[in-house]
Amino acid sequence: MRKTGFCLAVVFLAASVYASETTDANPQLDDIASVFAKIPTNVRSIVFLENPQFKIPEGGHLQGVQLFQPTESDQPIVFLSSSSSTKAFIIAAALNDRQPGRMIGCTFLPSDGATPPLKHAGGFQIIGNYLAVGVEDNQDKKRSEIQFWNVSDPSAPKQCAYLTVKRSANVEKIKTAGAVGITKTNDSHILAVASWDADTVDFYRSNGYPLGDERCRFDQEPFLSWKQTEANRNSWQPDKTWGRYQNINLLCDRSNHIYLMGFCKSEDREVIDLFAVDINQKQDSAIQKIATKNIQLQNGASFINGGGAYIKTPQEIYILACEKNIHEKTTINLAP
Repeated sequence: MRKTGFCLAVVFLAASVYASETTDANPQLDDIASVFAKIPTNVRSIVFLENPQFKIPEGGHLQGVQLFQPTESDQPIVFLSSSSSTKAFIIAAALNDRQPGRMIGCTFLPSDGATPPLKHAGGFQIIGNYLAVGVEDNQDKKRSEIQFWNVSDPSAPKQCAYLTVKRSANVEKIKTAGAVGITKTNDSHILAVASWDADTVDFYRSNGYPLGDERCRFDQEPFLSWKQTEANRNSWQPDKTWGRYQNINLLCDRSNHIYLMGFCKSEDREVIDLFAVDINQKQDSAIQKIATKNIQLQNGASFINGGGAYIKTPQEIYILACEKNIHEKTTINLAP
């Protein structure tokens, strides 16, 4: 039976008006540690319905979730990535607090023409009007690529093929793309790609052009590769744990310091971990843990499926999580 809707759990802070002046950057945060500490642990649930106009492939499951709202007056849009038995895709849905929202788009992510196909979309991040998502071969687990899509029209995203980063290896898992994060510093965009269960994180740098400029390129080889098995954890706080993150997001503060948020489920806890990233440090010390937080998700939502951050203003972040699959019914409770 075709399923008809699913639940999105969202953590909200108090809103204030802020709009980024550029379309390829997110707001830079004033004090990331302080903002992270203020993220509430309770959530409310928002529902949207499937639109029969869009044919959803069978198999697979949801992988990542992001919120898109360029200005305060725009209707909030949620994007979700998903795998299937045949192809990867992203879904867009318009949200509504008073009644169920509705799907407004389903975009298939092209493979690279090789076999097995790239049909497994991973966790992703939206930066300005651009969505960066990993698409991987989840059979041989030796190939992936990072695709960029202009989502300024959420119902009809357009691929920016000139930005694609291709990854491959002779051994499995190290060049998959289970989760992607991206941020902008003064000089360039920094792209982080986590491999299978985030065992490694590769960092790529752009050449400094805006993402919408067809001269923009990302290096095809990482300038920094971090391995959790070789990490120097002597200074990690409040613990030494690196999770099996299904989603990572990058953030930047006004001093151009980069941070990484990792979303995972650990035993029965839904966890967000915060790390400081120093891309100029030695490989083993480039990522340092500085905080962690447990979130009480509801109605089947879990970071093991999809989680993400939305940088609302320099002082606030929204946290999102989604369920594994679409539901037959849309009888989802609204949490405070």
